[in-house]
Amino acid sequence: MILVNNLMNGILLDTCYLIHLIKNNQLYTLEKKKADFNIGITSFNFHELERKTKELYLHYELPELFMVNIPFYPGHMINEKMFVNDVEPELLEVIDDPSNAVLAAAAIKFGAKKIITRDKQHLLNNHAKHLMEKYSIEISSDL
Repeated sequence: MILVNNLMNGILLDTCYLIHLIKNNQLYTLEKKKADFNIGITSFNFHELERKTKELYLHYELPELFMVNIPFYPGHMINEKMFVNDVEPELLEVIDDPSNAVLAAAAIKFGAKKIITRDKQHLLNNHAKHLMEKYSIEISSDL
């Protein structure tokens, strides 16, 4: 992972999207897209990915991606809410799960222009998409 402070109009990947790629043996698609896009993950989602893949007994090797640091780990709801509120308080109104709102707040804070997720309930809904349009950030289910 390459630690950065800005994604320079790049793409942030959600944990559920990465698990989808791992389960379907499609991590190679990230390697192909890296030539055209700055693709990254938050440290928060990286820790979540490590935990979930152990629970599911999934083995994988991520290609080298950009990583933006989130100063806390998943499961610390107070920190999640504080982080999101510092960036865009309205996110918690349209994304009712603070851990998912962290990804949207990170996209705003670190300059991403796209979020890739498979989460239809929290991120791929019209309310979240509409709010993120205010920041010119697209939410999509595929690269």
